[in-house]
This record gives sequence, structure tokens and C-alpha cells, in this order.
Amino acid sequence: MNEIFNYYINTGNKDRDDTNFNFNYRLGTNINLREDENAYFKLIDFSMMNSMLNVSSFHGNNQFKVDDNGVMVTITIPDGNYNVTSLRDKINELTSALPIALNYDSSQNRYFWNNNEAGIIFYPMNMKMILGFNYSSLSLVIGNNYGNQFVNLLSYTKVLLTTNNLAFNPSTDNNLNRDYTANDGINEIIAWIDKDIPTFATIRYQNKMNIEHQISNRNITYVNISLMNEYKEMIKDAPNCFIHFQIIVRKKNNLINN
Repeated sequence: MNEIFNYYINTGNKDRDDTNFNFNYRLGTNINLREDENAYFKLIDFSMMNSMLNVSSFHGNNQFKVDDNGVMVTITIPDGNYNVTSLRDKINELTSALPIALNYDSSQNRYFWNNNEAGIIFYPMNMKMILGFNYSSLSLVIGNNYGNQFVNLLSYTKVLLTTNNLAFNPSTDNNLNRDYTANDGINEIIAWIDKDIPTFATIRYQNKMNIEHQISNRNITYVNISLMNEYKEMIKDAPNCFIHFQIIVRKKNNLINN
């Protein structure tokens, strides 16, 4: 007969040393498996407001540099949710003392710099994806200098629920890239959730396919849950979220001594 343990988490009630993006939920009763039992992790549902900003210091995607004939200028964009025109306008406000202006070509979905002087070098840094300039540096010619990629103001499109203390069998393998993060990586992926919804709407996940992960751990005292994106970056500006998961204990199909 199965034993089903239900856990309901509001990260607003986390331990003092935890964060909304990385927290440990301590089980009220430890789960210690016998030799003839296996345990399974099942996420039931997850919800969180999409209040994360597309340009922010949390993501490290809010700065670029301009070399103005040997004078290096760092431009820092205030944290916020920007569209293509509001970001253009903010950048032009911040670079008004420089001989460059950012423009947007809606027919190509590309930004381009209009430059009036020789000797200007643009360093996109970690704004490459957002601005669409996939260069380590670009010497600007006089006139228009288009980005070589489409503008993409979605700094990420997925919310990954992961755990670093449970081992799944089989493991949830991945080939995700580390584009602009120093994070060391992901352990087990619990769920892969779309974030492509309007700002301040609710990101929701319901396990309609009844996905379960067999747990290799034989003793479970707590469950770690971390919120990451597809670039293996912790979502450090995540708000409170609500999580319902189960740990299901079942007898093995073939008893060891049978």
C-alpha cells in the first residue's frame, strides 16, 4: 500500500537563512525507507507572480561600456521592465554626452547605433542578447551600425525548479548553456516551466501528466528547491511562490528476499 506525504510550501515562511530562489523545506517527519520500499517525488502544482525584471543587476544584464577615444564610459541601466522603445530612450538619456544615439528598426527588430565621430568602440558586455549586438567589442563607423542579431528583451523564458539534495533515478540530464552566469550548474530538474507571460501575471504549473521522479536517497529529512533559468542562473529577484509536492512511498515490485 502506498504512503503519500503531502507538502505545501509558501516561500514567504522560509527559514531566516534561506531565500525565495534557494530554500530548504524540512519535513515534519523524516522518511526512512526500508529495503523493500522506493520513494518518488511528485510536483503537484507551482505558482509565482511574474514580477522579475528583464533588465536588472540581479541578472547582470544592465551594463555596457563605450570607449570614447580612449575615455572608457560605463553605462548602467536602472533596473526595470523595458520594451524596445523605453529601453532605447533610457539608453539615449544616459549616453547624451557621447557622440552616439541608439535607434530601433522595427522592420528588422534590430537596434543600431548612429555615430558621429571616429574612434568610438562599443562593448555590449552582458547586454549582448537584449541589444542584439553579439560582439565582445564593435568599432563604430561614422553613420549607422546595426546589431547582428534580433533584439530579445526576454532575458530568459523558462523557470526551472531544481533540487540539490535529492538524487533522481534516472537523473534528469541537461545540456543547458552558461551564457552569462558564474553559477556552477544544476543538479536534478523537477520541472521546466514557461515564463513567456505578461509582467505581473501568474506563472502556473500543474502536473497534468502525473510526472514522478524516483528518489535514490534512502533517508530524506529535507527537500531543497532552487529557482533557476535556462542559463543556469539563479532567479535572485523571484517573489514568494507556492508549491505543493508529494513524496510517495511504494513497495518494490520485486521484494529483495523473494
